[in-house]
Amino acid sequence: MAHLGRHKRYPRELRDAGIQGRGLVLFNLTADGRIASLKLVRSTGSPELDRQIRSIFERAQPFPIPDWSRDVFQTSYTLPVDFTITS
Repeated sequence: MAHLGRHKRYPRELRDAGIQGRGLVLFNLTADGRIASLKLVRSTGSPELDRQIRSIFERAQPFPIPDWSRDVFQTSYTLPVDFTITS
């Protein structure tokens, strides 16, 4: 989801320390694009990166809502969030 990418921040101190990981997030959005619930289904292996994932979702609100789900009270999504170092 490109919307999340615009709100993602990879702290320099974690990147410089070589800390990487992939987390898996299950979240529900309300009809107005707000987070109703968020659960980290799989940790990145780093508590600091796991906190960053939660921060990304908080900053990203409200989320754009697809046309097909505008009449639905809540919509569930499961997404991976990667923190990888590329050279």
